[in-house]
Amino acid sequence: MSSSAGDRVAPSGPAEPRGASGPARRAPAPEQDGDVERARRAIDEVRGHPAQRRHRERNAAEAGLRAARLSAAIDGVPLSVPTTTVSPVLVGAVRAGAALPDLVGAWQRSPRQVLARLHLLAAAGVAADGEVGRPRPGPGAASALGQVSDLVLAGGRPAPQLVALVHRELVVTSPFATANGVVARAAARLTMMATGLDPDGLTVPEIAYLRWFRPDSRPEPIGWDEVEWTRRTVDALVEGAREAITVADSVI
Repeated sequence: MSSSAGDRVAPSGPAEPRGASGPARRAPAPEQDGDVERARRAIDEVRGHPAQRRHRERNAAEAGLRAARLSAAIDGVPLSVPTTTVSPVLVGAVRAGAALPDLVGAWQRSPRQVLARLHLLAAAGVAADGEVGRPRPGPGAASALGQVSDLVLAGGRPAPQLVALVHRELVVTSPFATANGVVARAAARLTMMATGLDPDGLTVPEIAYLRWFRPDSRPEPIGWDEVEWTRRTVDALVEGAREAITVADSVI
């Protein structure tokens, strides 16, 4: 039986999610002069790169494509597979990623509807027709989507922490029958853009996420608490900024 890496770490089913937390229980925010500022400084360096003046759209498109390929790789599509190959998982990841700039405003108003849209884009051709855009059966899935929506609408968190918690909630609770990993990573990326942390989507933290979800990863990300998930997300954002610098350098 085959399964994607994303769904291996975020199993679906009616069981109570391990380690899930509602929006009312907040993790301590990272130190303002520490983790949060470290991520922001790294991304600000990317945004201020000289290549962004003339090539911002090109660089954002390249970053989005890299992010989608890495996201699909986490779910089992080899990075060596060309984009011209018809892989439903890769096509879904690219489709979801391409839609993000147009979903920023809706994410801030109606995140639950956006999650359904992201699943529709990511899971078409992967999930059964009746599953696309809908939570899996059972009260836990709908509740999980509500918790993510509450996180986004409540605000009040440092942007890197919100990115981390949106990603974590979707991975741990696995609210859809399929494509949870692709949706979670797309939602995390959308949160980066909507909070203004990386409004153009220039960074590629997915390069770090790929290591998180290796089959031999110990401990598995699903076991991390909110503080650990936030700390590692900051590391991923910084690494993703370094990847973005290589994209920008290539057009100078």
